[in-house]
Amino acid sequence: MRLEDALDNWLQISIVAKNRSSDRSAKDTVQFFTDMLKEDHGVEKLSFEKTKDYYQVTYEQEGTTHIKSYRLDQAELLIQQIQSEPRYNTSE
Repeated sequence: MRLEDALDNWLQISIVAKNRSSDRSAKDTVQFFTDMLKEDHGVEKLSFEKTKDYYQVTYEQEGTTHIKSYRLDQAELLIQQIQSEPRYNTSE
């Protein structure tokens, strides 16, 4: 998987895990993408921050810090899809 795709997936599932603290599958999937980013792409110190207009992912790769920005609607697409599906909201 390309670095950009893995970062996109990691951010979206991280937002889900943050908003659904009891969702074990989301937490496991965050770990899966974290491991993939580390093992396949040498990514370290991975984090994200939400601002008024976008999400900002910060990571280190080969000693260099990188920052990638995502529009709110793009980053929150997965959580919005989950929240709009009643069968996924029975335990929350």
